[in-house]
Amino acid sequence: THKGAESLLTGKMRTGSPGNRTEAEHKAFQALDEEIEPGITWDSVTTDKNTAQQQIASMLASHLIHIAPQVKPIALEQRFYLEIEDGFCLSGTLDVLEIDTLRDLKTGKLQRQNLFQYGAYKLLAEYNGHPISAIKEDYIPRTMVPTPETIDISTHNAECETRRLLKHIPKAIQEFREDPDKDPGAFNANPHSMLCSETFCPAWGTAWCSAWKPS
Repeated sequence: THKGAESLLTGKMRTGSPGNRTEAEHKAFQALDEEIEPGITWDSVTTDKNTAQQQIASMLASHLIHIAPQVKPIALEQRFYLEIEDGFCLSGTLDVLEIDTLRDLKTGKLQRQNLFQYGAYKLLAEYNGHPISAIKEDYIPRTMVPTPETIDISTHNAECETRRLLKHIPKAIQEFREDPDKDPGAFNANPHSMLCSETFCPAWGTAWCSAWKPS
């Protein structure tokens, strides 16, 4: 869905009108094929590829009607970096950047809290010259007939949460490097994160992190 939404908003950014819906669906279906190619476990909401494609098409139609007309993007899928401490760099790819607003598209069965992510995006945008006064989450449920919702996120709460965690993360990583067995509780694992994997996390698969997921 994200690739399709990006296609719609690329048209909006270039011409003032959303991009072609058929082209957006095609790009979203291509992205789906790439995601499921290594293997996937379907759930009770999305039981197979055909259902997934139908849901994607419905979500993009909903985005085209309810979300795209509101958005005035100046940048899409923009990656920013911010050095937070010696040897540590915060990075993130922003879905949509408007003149003074961050927008992020979420899809799924349930709407979740993402304060740290949005606070990080705010810090990244502002460090790179884009003052942010508002954060909006565009949530489209993963269903056949989705009703989208735009949620206003507190910029203050998001930034406070991010700054709090950024103080903790370098200390926890350094502690892990020095002695993995000293304090397992220092590592705030999130096994639900896509970053909980052998590719991104040096603690993955070790006895030190009890939250790791087997492949």
